Amino acid sequence: QELEGRVKATDMGEQARVAATFEWWPDTDMGGYNTTLPGSAGGMAAGGEVDSLCVGVSVPRCVYIAQEGDDMRRIGQMFELDWLTLWGLNVDLSVQTPPPGHQVMVGRLYEVQEGDSLISIARDFEASVSLLRKLNWDLAKDRASTALAPTSSLCLFPNTCSY
Repeated sequence: QELEGRVKATDMGEQARVAATFEWWPDTDMGGYNTTLPGSAGGMAAGGEVDSLCVGVSVPRCVYIAQEGDDMRRIGQMFELDWLTLWGLNVDLSVQTPPPGHQVMVGRLYEVQEGDSLISIARDFEASVSLLRKLNWDLAKDRASTALAPTSSLCLFPNTCSY
């Protein structure tokens, strides 16, 4: 079979581009999730070999992408947050119904300070430890010990009713 003019997986001088669509909607408790997913692109290599590939997945903290039919009340219920305060965090929204695809802030980013703990942060912002864990995937249970390094960030939803 003639391969002249084609790019082979082992060629160094040229690169072949492959495009694919990867759609995935993270759960509401996955803010801060980072991983690399292994995969394969079967049948794409010359000779019938299976090429491997990796897909990096990163879920930003404090961000929800509005879906069709969402409004601030529904988003607040999903995250177990007060919808009026949630709306107040999103000063760019002049209506309670964000358009599909709009980034809705579901908290504020906080930079961890030396000596901070989940309990001290929860106390300082009058938030519950369970809410901090819900908004930050890496604070869930056994992962929490490595997530609170100074200068790392976490998502929090402060209790604004007590001030």
